[in-house]
Formats: sequence, structure tokens, C-alpha cells
Amino acid sequence: MAAFKAIGVKKEDRVKRDDAPLGDLSELFRQKAENLYRHHRWYCSEAVLLTFNKAFRCGLSDEMVVGLASGLPEGLGGSGCLCGALSGATVALGLVRGTVKGLRSRKEVRTATAALHEGFKERFGATCCRVLTRKVRHDPQRHFDQCAGLTGTAAQMAARILLERWPELDGRLDRAFLMQHEGAVAGRIKKAAALIFS
Repeated sequence: MAAFKAIGVKKEDRVKRDDAPLGDLSELFRQKAENLYRHHRWYCSEAVLLTFNKAFRCGLSDEMVVGLASGLPEGLGGSGCLCGALSGATVALGLVRGTVKGLRSRKEVRTATAALHEGFKERFGATCCRVLTRKVRHDPQRHFDQCAGLTGTAAQMAARILLERWPELDGRLDRAFLMQHEGAVAGRIKKAAALIFS
């Protein structure tokens, strides 16, 4: 929580459970993405995209997810620009709802992405990695904790947007995946096996 205080975010602002079951579902996305970041050692963008890929049964392998998201962490390849968690959530919106079947659906995804960007900026005061991490960058544990929280919150916000705008997506959800949480050792073993055998 200290990491969130560093950027002016109160705990009660970070997680809002005001409209169950949507609040409960988006909370599961937050927990899952944060768990993948903390215990499986996925980068922020990878953890968010993997959460959406598996939760909505999109069918990409873990290797493909890493390939798509690996350049996004630390503000686009370490440049400190757009937060990797936010960029991963943006790719996730497109993965779940994007299509080449017409401009309308692409416009809807762009509108959803704009809402995600604005909501993230409103909540955290910035979307730029170097700004978000300015006060914690020299403290590895606080930096890690803050990025874990940003990862979870970006996933939660994107899930809420998807499920509010397209309630029919609820039928595609793999709730068992969202509710499954593992510790650090099990997570690392699973990640290594997935990368080796995929």
C-alpha cells in the first residue's frame, strides 16, 4: 500500500466493489493479473494479456502472449513511456473485442480504449511509467509492489469496461481460471513448463 501512497492513490480508490456481480468479476481479474505478476514473474503487460486471453478463452498460447506483450513493459521497452499494464490492457481489449469485420466494432474498441486510458489517468494522475514510478524507482520492493498493483488495477478497469459494454461476454468467461491462485514456486514451475513445452 505504501507504493500506492507514493503516487497519491488511496486503497479505497484502488478497488471499488460497488456493483456486484460486475464488481466481483472485475475484482477477480484484478486478483488474477496481480497474482500472475507477483508469483509467476510475468511482466505487467504479459500478466494482463494472459489473464484476458485465458479468462475469455481467446486461444493464444502463453508463448504468443509473451511474444505480443514482451516489448510493452517498463513504458514501452524500458523507455518509461506508456505504462506496460495499461498498454497490456489495451491489447487485451482488442484481443477480446477487436475484429476486422467492419469499422463499427473497431471504433467501439477504440472508444473503450479511450475510456480505459482516461479512467487510468484519472485514478493515478498519469499514464507514463516514468511518472508513475518516479518516487519508487530506487527501491526495488516498493517499485515491484506498485507495479503489481497497477497491473491488477489495469486488468480490473479493462474487465469492467468490457463487461459493462458487452454483457454477453460474461458467457465466455472461464471463472475457474480466474479463481485459481498459486504461490510463487508453483507459478514459476508452470511458467517454465509452458514455455519449454509449447
